[in-house]
Amino acid sequence: MSVRRLTDADAAPLRALRLRALREEPDPFLTTFEEEQARPLEDLVARLRQQSDTSDSAVLGAFEGEALVGMLGFYRDGHRKARHRVGLWGMYVAPEARGRGHGRALLDAAIARIGAIAGVEQVHLGVSASSGAARELYLCAGFQVTGTLPRAMKDGDRYIDEELMMRPL
Repeated sequence: MSVRRLTDADAAPLRALRLRALREEPDPFLTTFEEEQARPLEDLVARLRQQSDTSDSAVLGAFEGEALVGMLGFYRDGHRKARHRVGLWGMYVAPEARGRGHGRALLDAAIARIGAIAGVEQVHLGVSASSGAARELYLCAGFQVTGTLPRAMKDGDRYIDEELMMRPL
């Protein structure tokens, strides 16, 4: 297993993994399968190309051999009053790769990279109420629940609550 920052050369496998996540387990994600599928691959290529090893945002990938089996992104808000925090987004590990430490490795790698960004004091995220394993992973990694956003997302007639979490660095 290995974890690294994804580059524009990883755009196609990342898109395939994102589409799989959105199709098979849509609840945790704000983006829908249809929205992601409609985006041109070139948009993802451009987004990944903007990142660097010292960037304030990145998408990390977990690999088994050459296969991309997990992903996790982070971003730093551009507003001056929010520069002390970084948000995590898009955590997903393919079902066949779960239980082998990929999620924890992605989370640890993201926190290490975020900790190296000057002026960052905390990491925050939202986790859907239906994501029990992800929630437990975040708690074990030192995240604290700071609140709940009821009805944070709506899929058809169904609402999905989101727990807000934060971890000081």
